[in-house]
Amino acid sequence: MWPFGKKKDKWEGKDSIKQEDLNIMLRALAEEVHTDDSEYTRLPEKKMKALVYKYHNSHNDIPYKKDVTDCDDFALLARADMVRAMYEEKFELPVIFGDAKIILKNGVVHAVNWTVTSEGKFMAYDPQTQRWLNEKDYIAINRLRL
Repeated sequence: MWPFGKKKDKWEGKDSIKQEDLNIMLRALAEEVHTDDSEYTRLPEKKMKALVYKYHNSHNDIPYKKDVTDCDDFALLARADMVRAMYEEKFELPVIFGDAKIILKNGVVHAVNWTVTSEGKFMAYDPQTQRWLNEKDYIAINRLRL
């Protein structure tokens, strides 16, 4: 599914990526892509995971309630946690950590977070389970927003 990272792409190994280049990468995955900033920071996979685990508050005190506090709301909270991380860690550019709508293998549409690492790897993170997904967990991506 993800065409980058399987072979060397022109963006692999670079810490930052321009918006237009990121959009080219993302449109290979989803038709609906929204990015707002002109340039982004890409972190190595290990550093991204450490940052998410350090700053993502599981929000276990907020119960799941359909259409009120459901998957898209938990993805928004995780995104906000990462905005705080960017501030506290003093990043010069925003870190790629957005939210997405994916279709799980069972056909259910689910909201998650996502990133693209400096190794050129697309990664999806489920903030409700605090688990990094792999490509076998979902069949399509509807929307990517950053």
